[in-house]
Amino acid sequence: MSRLLPRSLRARLILSFGLLIFITVFLAGLTTVYLLREQQERNARERVGLLAELVALNSAFLEVQNATPQQIREVLIEQYPGEQILVVDSFGQVVADTAGTLQGQTISQVAEGSGTVHTNGDDRYWSEKWQDAPGGDLLIFVANRGRLEPARFTPEYRTIVAVEESDVRDAWRDLIPRLKSAGAQGIVEYPLNKIVL
Repeated sequence: MSRLLPRSLRARLILSFGLLIFITVFLAGLTTVYLLREQQERNARERVGLLAELVALNSAFLEVQNATPQQIREVLIEQYPGEQILVVDSFGQVVADTAGTLQGQTISQVAEGSGTVHTNGDDRYWSEKWQDAPGGDLLIFVANRGRLEPARFTPEYRTIVAVEESDVRDAWRDLIPRLKSAGAQGIVEYPLNKIVL
């Protein structure tokens, strides 16, 4: 083991400083992830909730122009690629699905009008885990109707943004690449500065 260590005192000091910096940055990174985990999850929910509101507004606008659920679906696929958006009737049945996997399924929470309202100052949307979702755990994000109804028009259909629960729960993982980059920079730069000095 002693053969692996550099012989000069200066090199040993630089190595020990580097190790100390690595441990410090690693612990700081762990603490940051722990503290920001809930915040990242809230941010992820907020992003999807605001998307649900925007999607609902676009869908209502299309419905005013007598668009069918399938026509609404086609427009939503074009406007929001990569998102799974469901068009649901008043009984909670999925009549159109941008991903094409959940058509015909029933979402009881929509039919019952239940859901956890997220206010943050207003009641823009609600989100909830889809009970008995086929194929896995899905969260549904639904815009509240009172904010969406155009004058003298009540939309017949509702739009829902469906996301995997893990996508929201694991949003904190987005921090890791940035922390790795910051940590690597700190580890590399500090010993280099010592060598130059």
